[in-house]
Amino acid sequence: MEFFSRYCESVTLGNPVFSVFLATGREVVVARASSDSHESSVQHVVDLMRRFAIVRARAMFGGHGLYREELMFALLADGGLYFKTDAETAPVFDSHGLRPFSFTARGRTVNLSYREAPPQALEDEAEMAAWCQLAWQAALRAKAAGAGRRRRPPLAGLA
Repeated sequence: MEFFSRYCESVTLGNPVFSVFLATGREVVVARASSDSHESSVQHVVDLMRRFAIVRARAMFGGHGLYREELMFALLADGGLYFKTDAETAPVFDSHGLRPFSFTARGRTVNLSYREAPPQALEDEAEMAAWCQLAWQAALRAKAAGAGRRRRPPLAGLA
């Protein structure tokens, strides 16, 4: 709860939703109790992605990360599906008017490198596969860029 008191105006604990009201007045669902309808929505998106690959959903921060081969390429959060983007793919999403996933912390808006999925992707497996492929390629590039970074040495005496 320390995190919530530091970054948020109020916290509501209720069934089935655990909500946080940010100082901006925006409500953010942080965790949601498992429900059949919520789990079936997640399963529906995973099923739509079958043409693309075997996808696994992992619960996180009130939403779900969507993974292929242990690499996250999409996010289900705040009632929407968001795909991983980078400098190469963001213009494609921009050209379709697809906004970034964002949240507010400490009075400022933070945009993540995930963009809204187009509505047609949620209705058609072939469309979904094409958008998943864009997100997957962005995730692979991000992973490769991270692998090339130099890691900090462990603190003295902890090695």
